[in-house]
Amino acid sequence: MKYAVLTIALCTAACGAAPSASEPAAPQVAKSTAQPAAAEAGADQGGSPEVVDKLAQSSQSSDAKNVSETTESDEAEVQLPIVAPQISPETQIAVVNQPEQLVDVSALLVNGKVTVVDFFADWCAPCKVLDKNLATAIEGENRVIVRKIDVTVIPEQATVHYGIDQLPHVRIYGPDGRLVHDLIGPDAEKTPDLVRDAVRQL
Repeated sequence: MKYAVLTIALCTAACGAAPSASEPAAPQVAKSTAQPAAAEAGADQGGSPEVVDKLAQSSQSSDAKNVSETTESDEAEVQLPIVAPQISPETQIAVVNQPEQLVDVSALLVNGKVTVVDFFADWCAPCKVLDKNLATAIEGENRVIVRKIDVTVIPEQATVHYGIDQLPHVRIYGPDGRLVHDLIGPDAEKTPDLVRDAVRQL
């Protein structure tokens, strides 16, 4: 089974169709402004058509670069909300955020219970397989809770905020809130067995 890597697109072919690019397209630089200016410069200096074309291309390239840098700077300044969900500890499995929200993971931990934090995206096929296996493994076990964090549309922010760069990604916390397992990619398949082991130690 192949696994997704959280890059700029946050997906590979193994996880199904990747989400559409979230970055806004950079405005096109109008050729009607750059080319005549370059043409006049070439004509005034007695330049050849080849020189005029190079001047026009250089002007367009410079303008496009400035527009791109401005767009990237604006995106970097966007601050996403960080939520601290209040979910009943009696709820065994829950998605704790909207796709565009970051989560305070410490707020998800429940004292006295094994907490599984499952980072997922709706296009991640291995994540869905893991979900089914985990749900089966913990059915009826009230000492385990699963808190699912959706990172579908915020790949770059998820990488920075959670320190993850691949899916599936699962973290298992003990009843004292201590991180006991950090499972990435194919290692996440071990989650059901490791959760059972953690429960036996309670």
